[in-house]
Amino acid sequence: MTDRVLPEMQVPVDQFEIARYDLVLWAQLQSSFALCLYDEVQEGGALLHMQIGRPGHVADPELTDNTLSTNLLLLDSCIAELRHSDPRARHWQAKFVAHSDERRGGRELALGVQSFIEAYLEDVGIGLISAAVHSDESLRLSFRPSMGQLRCEPVTATTQRLRQIT
Repeated sequence: MTDRVLPEMQVPVDQFEIARYDLVLWAQLQSSFALCLYDEVQEGGALLHMQIGRPGHVADPELTDNTLSTNLLLLDSCIAELRHSDPRARHWQAKFVAHSDERRGGRELALGVQSFIEAYLEDVGIGLISAAVHSDESLRLSFRPSMGQLRCEPVTATTQRLRQIT
């Protein structure tokens, strides 16, 4: 039996991607967060990748109305498109992972965004399965929606492994 290699798709910051077939969605988290959405029965899912705070103001621990309204618009679009892509799915779940720069007060901001996301998900009937805020080096997050599998590793570990392969 041979292991098949799954296609990968990068999700840039302030965007989302819907998985309509089995693939790995990935994002590099650096002062940003990822919301991984999937249905535990069907194979659909999505990865939403967003900046924590406004560019240039990431160190400000206050969540502004602009930040929240931007997050809400993108969240609404992602959830609507996800539900439209798989109308039979009824068991939506989510995983939240964030990276913050602790030296600049980013952890408080990330925790504020996490609270906002938790309340939003509860309002739309999606269960939050796990949440984590990391403050070390930036992360490479890989998410396979069809299986609900999530993996995070430091970017330097990914780079070192690629150098060993080539």
